[in-house]
This record gives sequence, C-alpha cells and structure tokens, in this order.
Amino acid sequence: MPNNHPCYGGIMAIKTNLIIIASCAMLFLMPDGFSQSNREIQPEPKYSFGFGFSDQVVTKYVPKIGSQLGDGFANQSMVHLSYAGFKLFGWGNWGIPETGFTGIVYGLQYKLKLPVKSERIKIDNMVAINKYIFPSYDLDNWVADYFISIIGQVQTTFQYSHVFSGGTVEHGDRIYGIVNYPVRYTFLSQTSIITPSISSTYNWDFYGKTGLAHLTFGLKNKLIIGRFSLNTFVNYQHSFESIKLFLESGFYGGLGFALVF
Repeated sequence: MPNNHPCYGGIMAIKTNLIIIASCAMLFLMPDGFSQSNREIQPEPKYSFGFGFSDQVVTKYVPKIGSQLGDGFANQSMVHLSYAGFKLFGWGNWGIPETGFTGIVYGLQYKLKLPVKSERIKIDNMVAINKYIFPSYDLDNWVADYFISIIGQVQTTFQYSHVFSGGTVEHGDRIYGIVNYPVRYTFLSQTSIITPSISSTYNWDFYGKTGLAHLTFGLKNKLIIGRFSLNTFVNYQHSFESIKLFLESGFYGGLGFALVF
C-alpha cells in the first residue's frame, strides 16, 4: 500500500497500538519478564516415537483467523504420529448442520530446541508446512508456520503464518499470539489443569482478511487420567471491524477427549 493511500495512516496506527498493547501485556503477565495453542505445553516425551488421537464437539468452528466457518455445531478430530522432533498430523472439522467436512488440515511439524534454558524458563520453536482445505469455499492452499514459545509459570506463544497463493487466494500473512496461565489442582484424586488465556490475531490479506481480528478470553480445563484426558473450554471473542462481518462478538466452547501414547 503506498504511503499516500488514505488508509495508510490508520493501518500503521493500529499496528503500532497492537505492538504496544501486546508488549505491555507480556510485561505484566510474565514473572521475571518472561513467561504459551494455542498449543498447550506438554511434558518432554519419554520415548522418541509417539501417537495421539483427539476428538471434540464445538458449538462453533472458529479458527485463529477469527471468522466462523460453517453454520454451527461441529465435530473436530485429529490424529498424529511423532518421532525425533517431527510430527505428522491430520485434522478434520465435520460440520453437523452441513453433514460434511468444512475444514481439513494435514501437515508436518518439526520442533527445534534452542540452546537457551534456565531453571525458570525454556524457549522452544517449531516450523510447519500444512495443507488447508475448505471444501465448501473451494479453497485449497499450502500454509507455512513458525512458532516461538516462552515457557515458564506463564506460557506465551507467537505464531507467524504465511498462506501461499492458489485458486482465488493470494499470498497473505498472519500473526497470532496467546498467553496461558496453567494452574494444576487435584479433582477426585486425579491431576487437573485449568488454564485461563488471552489471544489475538492480526491478518495481512490472510485468506482475504486484513486488520486486527479479535481479542479472545478463554478458559479451558483438562482432567488427566493416565494417557487419557477429558478437555473442556469456553471462549469469549471480541471481534474487531475487520472480522465482524464474519463473526459477531460472543461465546463459543467445546467438550472432548485426547489419548496420547
């Protein structure tokens, strides 16, 4: 966009304000100046090979871009295989009103260990290449991701995503950030984790969306029984102007389970 474009100043002001707000929030929330999805922090695996399956029912399918896809309730399933830092996964969103898939994602992730650690924090980063398929919108694109996570008592993750052009979609970018504060407690002699969170997204022509998308306040609970966990979550999304046409502000949530080996 040229500097003399009438929207240029407004967009630059929004970007500046977003950076200032995010920086202040991180300083406030992170003990010792440090502190993560959307990724929930998992313990280091005991074995180099792993397998997992999860399934949940949600009231709305709201991806990180901030807009709702589909007409209502959906069932979301994921399966993954991991080995030596690599993870191969497949995920699907089955729209219940549509009686069909409204979203399919599969791809490969690789977790990189950074030579930075202390008794209080650790820093992880991860790269991924994914295929995003939205059958009802006739969209089929490759997306590259980079994650950096600062893991301490407060856990923060930033995700940069780039969608490659294909079909009606042009190249675009997205930055997503989330701050989690997991708290462990015991319920019926079982370990449980309750996690409040704050997340937000800024899109640059990412699937045609540009601007600050949302500010979302979340609360999730995880009841752990061995390798099985029962998971619930509720989110309140405040939608900004760039996304309001696709999802008004409001609540959504879900209930599911995960099994990890």
